Amino acid sequence: DTVVHLGTLQPPSGAGRGSSGREIALIGTMQLLAACQRAGSLRRRFDVIVIPDLSLREVRDGMTDAQVPPPYSGGMGAEGLAALKRFVAEGGHVGLVDGSTELAAEVFGIDVKLVAAGGGRATDSEQIYAPGSILRVQVDSSHPVARGMSKDAAIYFVNSTAMDIPTGSAARVIARYPAQAETILLSGFLQGAPKLAGKAAAADITLGVGRVTMFGFRPLYRGQSYGTFKMFFNA
Repeated sequence: DTVVHLGTLQPPSGAGRGSSGREIALIGTMQLLAACQRAGSLRRRFDVIVIPDLSLREVRDGMTDAQVPPPYSGGMGAEGLAALKRFVAEGGHVGLVDGSTELAAEVFGIDVKLVAAGGGRATDSEQIYAPGSILRVQVDSSHPVARGMSKDAAIYFVNSTAMDIPTGSAARVIARYPAQAETILLSGFLQGAPKLAGKAAAADITLGVGRVTMFGFRPLYRGQSYGTFKMFFNA
């Protein structure tokens, strides 16, 4: 089956585009998956599920009745996360984008350590901070997800996530940041480049008969990051 999920909620007047967009993504993801959980196996209905830029807490707990009307409150809960893991075990493919890469280790048991942005204050001068910058990545163009990409590519990074994948891991790196920290930034501002140097920007792993693809950045950012559309749709 092919499922297209569109966010059709009207953002409240005066709401910030980013915050209202995030709420729509959160509500939409929770409602779609909750409906499928009630109907039975996710795998019978979907081939691929993409979790947008949401933390593990947001996916698990959702929003409260004080934040949204009761029909839209709540998250997947432990039962829903278990269903997502079962979906992969049964041959499904999950895509994790930016913040949702937190689910990789916590839900799917993937051997990966996240390197998260945390700067922005004077006391955080060594932490990663890039509130909307273009960074360089080195791409493994032999990987199916990178088909059509050049070996050097640009990605859009908005205080996003990188991944530290240990040697010998079953996960295969699709794209990683250069080992030379001073060559990572292409345009914009980047603090804490040494913490990104050599880390994975995107990776893929086979789990049983299923797959999990992890994008530490947002390959479809506001429909503007054309250079990384290929990676998303190849996945």
